Amino acid sequence: MSRRSIQADWRDPPQRPPPSGGRSATRFGCGALLLLVALALASCGGSSEEQRQLDWTFQFASTQLAKVNESLVLENAYIGVVAGGGTALDYLLPEIPPGTKARPLVWQGPAAPWTVVLKDAGGGAIRIEAYGESREAPIAQAMVQVTHTAR
Repeated sequence: MSRRSIQADWRDPPQRPPPSGGRSATRFGCGALLLLVALALASCGGSSEEQRQLDWTFQFASTQLAKVNESLVLENAYIGVVAGGGTALDYLLPEIPPGTKARPLVWQGPAAPWTVVLKDAGGGAIRIEAYGESREAPIAQAMVQVTHTAR
């Protein structure tokens, strides 16, 4: 080979086929989940400060738990919390930015109106429910499949 052909090979790296499945499929799934969550919250109406805070808290919990599937670092952090006897709530609370006006996050049951509830749905899934003034039925809900399952 001449020196010129070696340089041409170096500058034109081989083309790789696009990835299929795997993490790219997970990202698509998370995007679709977040779109559904946004649509559900938009349909709830409500312009009160409590409603805005509830929307933010619900989206925050959904997004943060979905991100566990996208990053090995976040997955290991989540596994560390769960293996130490913690819950998804214990994983999320330290992640809330300081000074954020968020609604209360609780584990397994609404403690008060305007609360976001996290529930273990089994098999590594977490159900997220947002309750408004009434604690009878959630005004928004999502299911997030977390990669780690309890062993």
